Amino acid sequence: MNEQERKMYDFMWVLIETVGKKLKVKRNSEVVKAFEKSSHSDLVTEHDVYVDNLLTSEIKDKFPYHCILSEEGGNCRSQNNEGYRWIIDPIDGTTNYFRNGKDYAISIALYNIDKPVFGLVYDCSNNIMYSGIHGQKIENDNACEVKELKNAVISMSSKTIKSMFEKGVNVIDLLSKAQAHRYLGCASIEICKVANKEYDMYISTNVYEWDIAAARIYLEQRGGHMVTKKATYSKDFNDKFFVAAFKSKKLWEETKTLIKFDE
Repeated sequence: MNEQERKMYDFMWVLIETVGKKLKVKRNSEVVKAFEKSSHSDLVTEHDVYVDNLLTSEIKDKFPYHCILSEEGGNCRSQNNEGYRWIIDPIDGTTNYFRNGKDYAISIALYNIDKPVFGLVYDCSNNIMYSGIHGQKIENDNACEVKELKNAVISMSSKTIKSMFEKGVNVIDLLSKAQAHRYLGCASIEICKVANKEYDMYISTNVYEWDIAAARIYLEQRGGHMVTKKATYSKDFNDKFFVAAFKSKKLWEETKTLIKFDE
């Protein structure tokens, strides 16, 4: 990270924390209305748009020649592109936000063309900032690395279970071999939990770039790994991805055989 990027990092840390605290106040003081996007389980609220507008307007004002990719705002390209691209999920875990006001995050990553610079995932309800800077390795050795599925805690949604079952994967066999199955409903926080060894693996067949861009940097900074593969192909930025996040390569080797993953 150069001096210019350090200033971007400091700027975004303050901004995301400030916006996150405002969002928490709005959640506790206003009636939140949710609307369906693509399905009954894909929700958006006025607060998603509110956060998106706050973040993108600040970025455009501070860095007018940067590109922005956001869940609610789409793909905004600058006429004089400097190569920097912000990837934003204004509220990751909108259903959680709407239903109970916890287990949601603001997720922002900065990339220079395709090279990661930094990622910030702010768990608003718990006031926890997961911060990852590309190239700065931090090993958290306070817990033993799980290398076998029989000792692993796997995070996977019902959508992913259904999707994999329809592709002929015996998902019940996979999960029964694991020590435990969990699902939080917020991809960015779940990947950060893998990084911190609270979970051992996160698998999803239906995430977007904004869901994982920041958390991936945090994961890799802590010695973790992520495997991605496009699940859908479109002409715009709305491609869905298969993603697996893990710390142990040995655990992934065992798992990918069971899920018939073809790299």
